[in-house]
Parts: sequence; C-alpha cells; structure tokens
Amino acid sequence: MGWRDIKTAPRDANKILIWCADINSETGNPIGTVFAQVRSGNIIATGMFGDWKFTHWQPDPDPPSSKPKKQKYPDDFEAFWAAYPKREGGNPKEPAFKKWKARLKSDVEKEEMLAGARGYAFAMRGKDAQYVAMAQTWIGQARWEQYAAQDPQVRQQQEPQAKAAQSDNLVKIGWRHNEELYDFAARWKLEQEPDYRCGDFVSVPQWLVDEFYRR
Repeated sequence: MGWRDIKTAPRDANKILIWCADINSETGNPIGTVFAQVRSGNIIATGMFGDWKFTHWQPDPDPPSSKPKKQKYPDDFEAFWAAYPKREGGNPKEPAFKKWKARLKSDVEKEEMLAGARGYAFAMRGKDAQYVAMAQTWIGQARWEQYAAQDPQVRQQQEPQAKAAQSDNLVKIGWRHNEELYDFAARWKLEQEPDYRCGDFVSVPQWLVDEFYRR
C-alpha cells in the first residue's frame, strides 16, 4: 500500500490516512498521521484548521478480520498427536490425520487410539527416538491395540479395581514358610486391624503378596 503523493488523493472518501508535515509545537516533530475525510477534493481533518501541510495520503486500512482462524485439525486428533512419542526423523502429520480419520470411520474409538498413544509413549521412555514408528504406519497397523493397556492413566484407574477384586482372594502366610513375607503381611494387617492377633499364620489379599515380591 504505502504513502502516495497528496495530489493523487481521491476527491471523495469517508476516511483516509494523511501525513501532516506541520511541526507539533510541543514535541518539535511533524504532526504525522491523521485520519481525514475528502469532500469535493477538500481534505477535512478533525481538529485541524488553517493551511496545513498535507504531503502524502494512503487508504484507510481494512480492520482485522473478526472471524476466528479455522483450525486445521480437530481437538481430538491434536490430543492424540500431543500424546504420541516424538520421533527422530520424518513423521508427517497430515497422512497420520488421514489414517486417524479412516479408523474412526471403521468404528474405532478415538479414546482407544489416544490410550494406545500414551501407552506407546510410556513404553518408549528412555529409548532412542529413531525407533519410534511413524504415526501413519502405527495407526495403519492398529498398534494402539498392543499399547493401550500400558497407558499410565488407564493403569492408574484399573489398579484400585484390581486390588478390590483381589481382596476376596486371601492367602495364608506362615512365619515358618517365609519370615520376611510374614512380617510384611503382619504389619499391613495390624495397620488395617489394630486389634488383630497374629498367630502362626496371617491371612492377607493376594495383591499384597504380589506387591511384596515386586519390591
């Protein structure tokens, strides 16, 4: 766009930008840019009187668009993409998005693919990023089925349920069989039931035994 010679200004316009070369008495600088109207070739600038030195003009720029920028990818895919582990090398987003959409059309739940992406990221922790599969290949091969169970969020939700399910499966631990395990189980039992009297055996849920051996 740029500034143009004032002689080329339109004869009629509701609003243009003009450059006033007159000196501001307070700052000592040119007054500068001013909005003005043009009527029958006469420039009318609000608050200005006399023979002002208008040297250049330019059209009033269009205001910025109020329309929100269209989002290229839906939020659900962006969540998947953010969860998918970063890959060293090429991993184009657009082909992965097309594969993702195709899977949705074949009745695959977006939550399944998201859980699989989180599980895959968890499984790839500490491993070389060059071995991360391209997302389009990973989706095309339905590999979320392999990794969804490793999603930390899913595991966090399932662990309390699993423990509750195992609470009915009690195991008798004898101190002669495994004294260290017996002490571990007895301490837990007394925390749960302070009045409990431990004998030669103590009965605890199977998940507690599993937890002992995972330490």
